[in-house]
Amino acid sequence: MSLLRRKLVTHYDNLKVASNAPDVVIRAAYRVLVQQNHPDKFPDRAVAEHRIKIINKAYEVLSDPGRRKEHDEWIAAQSAHSARNVAKASVGEPDKNRAGVTAPRNNTIPYDQIFKQAAYGRGVPMWGAKSAKPATAAWPQPFPYNTDLKKAKALLDQTPYKDGFEVPLSYDLGEADWGEPAALLIQESLGKIGIKVTLDKVPGANWRTVALVEKKLPFLLENFGGWLNTPCYYFYWSYLKGNLFNASNYDDATMAKLVEDTLYAEKTDPNYAPRIRQMIQKAFDDLPRIPLWQPTLESAMVTKLQGYQFWFHRQVDARPLKL
Repeated sequence: MSLLRRKLVTHYDNLKVASNAPDVVIRAAYRVLVQQNHPDKFPDRAVAEHRIKIINKAYEVLSDPGRRKEHDEWIAAQSAHSARNVAKASVGEPDKNRAGVTAPRNNTIPYDQIFKQAAYGRGVPMWGAKSAKPATAAWPQPFPYNTDLKKAKALLDQTPYKDGFEVPLSYDLGEADWGEPAALLIQESLGKIGIKVTLDKVPGANWRTVALVEKKLPFLLENFGGWLNTPCYYFYWSYLKGNLFNASNYDDATMAKLVEDTLYAEKTDPNYAPRIRQMIQKAFDDLPRIPLWQPTLESAMVTKLQGYQFWFHRQVDARPLKL
């Protein structure tokens, strides 16, 4: 289970134009996108309406010289901050009142409460490491994040948002059994340092499209289940740009090369463990997602069950099972 944030996306990105595009190009792009994304053309009308809302907002800002100038200044201000302390804009609907802050967030999460109340203590905690450097290539392993509201507030005070801001936190209603208590605890904790979190409950039927395919959500809770319990496999799906479970659409060339070099390598390769440690260190530092815990996979069997066989990964193949 993870908490994710996204990178900066602007109104220019939403209209698919360059930041120096003339008015005539902006108008043409807007018309094309409105036609392409008309709700009548899509079976999932709610998703299409959301797209149109984003496109309309982008055009509303960029077609107004004064608001466009303010937006350009806002982009410049965001880009001036370092990757670790920058205030990141919300995806899809950039707005100064809907920004996420990178650095304070990992100190604001109530990890222990979430693990007890959302996971019922069933799993492997992935927070609380004593060192900021991974000592081994073991997986899963805790990240060096802890709840420290005083530190979080001090970091927030170093950004333009020291007086707080509002940000939506999305979760899948299909996984509300753990997502809702986790979201409520996060909402309460961030509120203590002035960050107002609104809960965005996304219907399960829409979640895959909005969160994983279109990657539109600025701040979300995600559950990823992999076939193999190895770090290179996890990082392949969750940290490579464009891959389904990289809902933040994190993109880093060094990370991609490390995944490429380890995904098909033998664990006995002398370069395997050092590269895995480098990969984990990159995840520690860049913070595209905050791992919360690795769930325990449990199964119960009746005494007369036949056909059971052990599998080396975390998913059970139920096809040969007979009663």
